[in-house]
This record gives sequence, structure tokens and C-alpha cells, in this order.
Amino acid sequence: MEPERVARVLDWIRGFYRIEDEIREEKLEGEAKLERRTGQSKPLVTELFAWLEQEFVASVLVPTNPFTNACSR
Repeated sequence: MEPERVARVLDWIRGFYRIEDEIREEKLEGEAKLERRTGQSKPLVTELFAWLEQEFVASVLVPTNPFTNACSR
């Protein structure tokens, strides 16, 4: 399972680098750069953080987790 999680995060990171490469290649500056990042990078960031939160909840709230076990008493 861990290699799959790592691969998924690396895909997001590749996406960020791809967007930044495009910004450099197109020599975008100022407002144009901000618009590109807002339009393309921000949705990736939102998706990544939602996935991380979901993975955190899934890994913490398992019955074998000491915290979950303590909370259920």
C-alpha cells in the first residue's frame, strides 16, 4: 500500500513541476503567472490536501491504532 501512496503523491508533485515548467517556458509574469497557478496549481493542491486528510483519517481511525482504541473506551 505504501508504494501506491507514494506514487500518487509523486504524480501530484510532477503536476506542480509541469505547471511551473510551462510558466517558465511561456515566460509568464505577474498576473498571468498568478492566474495560471490559481487555475491549475490550486485545484491540485486542494485535491492533494483532501486526499492527505482522507488517508490520515483512514490510517488513524483503525481499531488497532492506540489512539482509536483509547477513544473507544
